[in-house]
Amino acid sequence: MANRLEISDEEWKVIYPILVAHQRVR
Repeated sequence: MANRLEISDEEWKVIYPILVAHQRVR
């Protein structure tokens, strides 16, 4: 991941579960 987006801890806590959900769906 060369491109890193500036995500705050609060944002990441919300985004991470979503990313994991998509990974598990596949």
